[in-house]
Amino acid sequence: MYDDVDEELAKSTYLGVPATPRENVSSAAASSRLSTIVFANCPKAHACGVQLGTTIVFLSLFSIAQTYVWDRSAPFFAATSLLLCSYEFFWLAHHSTRTLTASLDPDQSPNATDSCGQALADRFFGGRLILVSLLAGAIGGSAYYGCTWYGFNVLNSSKGVMYPRTIKALGTFTGGGSGLLSVYCPSWSAAVTLICFGAFFVCVSIDAIAYQASLLSHKFVMDNGELYAQGGSLIIALMLFNPAPPIVSLILICHHLVGFMYIFGCCSAISGYIEHLHQTFAVNLLSGVLIATIGASFAQYLWHRCLEKSGGPWRCNIPFVRCLGADSPRLFEILASCLGGILGMFFTTLYVDIVGSTSANVVYTGGAIIFANLGRPFLGVLKQVAGDTPPRGIFGAHGGLLDGLQLFLPLILAFSPYYRVYIGSTDPTGNGTLRN
Repeated sequence: MYDDVDEELAKSTYLGVPATPRENVSSAAASSRLSTIVFANCPKAHACGVQLGTTIVFLSLFSIAQTYVWDRSAPFFAATSLLLCSYEFFWLAHHSTRTLTASLDPDQSPNATDSCGQALADRFFGGRLILVSLLAGAIGGSAYYGCTWYGFNVLNSSKGVMYPRTIKALGTFTGGGSGLLSVYCPSWSAAVTLICFGAFFVCVSIDAIAYQASLLSHKFVMDNGELYAQGGSLIIALMLFNPAPPIVSLILICHHLVGFMYIFGCCSAISGYIEHLHQTFAVNLLSGVLIATIGASFAQYLWHRCLEKSGGPWRCNIPFVRCLGADSPRLFEILASCLGGILGMFFTTLYVDIVGSTSANVVYTGGAIIFANLGRPFLGVLKQVAGDTPPRGIFGAHGGLLDGLQLFLPLILAFSPYYRVYIGSTDPTGNGTLRN
């Protein structure tokens, strides 16, 4: 009997380490514990994980829509990204403005989470904000459809059935979406700005879609520089009508102008990609940028989750944005994302035909990812100023679409000079461009 006891004691203290009792843990609890360990211990890895997952979902939905729904659906994806990212940005700017002006504007509302349409819903719709949003969406979609329908009489386009249909569908979709989301914005000035973003996007897309359809009778020419100047002036005027002290209006103007450049500029580039190049090659180029973003995000995740923790203090790993402190992107993080993006673009060129040579794609991708990483920390500055306010994102506490696309948006804008080199070629089948 004592031999059996000694044997059991030897088993329980194998290699001098007391054995721990086994627990019956379910697979769901184990996976939840694993996800907690992976994400909770490293906030930067969590952000890269959200960025990676969002880009994968975006690429999957875009590929499915292009293949099975409509092969000209890219402008609608761009409009959706524009409206949702603008909505999230306006709330982020709202919280950061309240934090900066708390001592300067004593009359600001104590409740910072009410939407601008809530008072209207409480007065006329029994507090049902969804009814107000549906009504605003219907009015916005109808108004945009009427404007596009009247616009074709002015344009006098005599060719191309798909051209007016695409513009009318895009206008109705953008108008309805901007009206639907406007009542959820933090202020009426932000709501009107969101509606203006939708109108500007439709104006930008008209030229691009007409170019794709090769309409010689197309008479509507909108210069992008003029559009940005007019849009910026309109946004400044909208913020000046806000009943707030001058310093508050000034901060709001800065926030909304930067949002106009950062979000509207990047999302409108998607429309340019898909329309100014030949359809097949434009989709391939956009897919290549998405896959490069996935590779860069995955490399950043591995760096923060594995190498940065295991390697201890890294020399020469200098921060690039000093005002962010520990949240600043560092040298090795940018180099890792650059390597991952280059590999993603390289493997994409093996399966799809992207304009330009493989070496040009790879080299330009590396420089574009560096540029995108330097433009991405702007959102981090706003979040630090906003503090611990609850995010108004579509993922709840995990962030929003703006967090998930914060690398893809500046990256697609950084590729703008690359694809413009191939516009106007006389050989549309040789390098994928549309002839003049």
